[in-house]
Amino acid sequence: MPDTQNRRHCTYTQPYSILISLNDRQLELITLHSQLKLKKPVKVVDVTTQAVTQEELPKVFKVLDTEPETAAIILKGHGIVAISSSAVKAGQIAELIEETAMIAWNRKTQKVKENRYDKLYHHTY
Repeated sequence: MPDTQNRRHCTYTQPYSILISLNDRQLELITLHSQLKLKKPVKVVDVTTQAVTQEELPKVFKVLDTEPETAAIILKGHGIVAISSSAVKAGQIAELIEETAMIAWNRKTQKVKENRYDKLYHHTY
């Protein structure tokens, strides 16, 4: 079981992360900002109810145990659970994930070419 003593979590239910969770196994990090902050795709954990039951907790802990640097997971059909040292930071992570999910979903459903988003989100300063 992961060390949660010095962590805070924020559950953040938003429509695009839910759409991704119902259609994919993970949220790919398609923007430079999400790649820099999150490092790895956000895993979807398949749960049967909105509140994770005692029987389903091992599914969540498996992701957290195998990838301890995980900043968040998406509970299938429910939404984002972001983990950080403060509730504010967890909320910021969740917001970034929702924004990334929105871009990913729009790209997927509108069949937008990857190059268009590369130009928008991979700025050279």
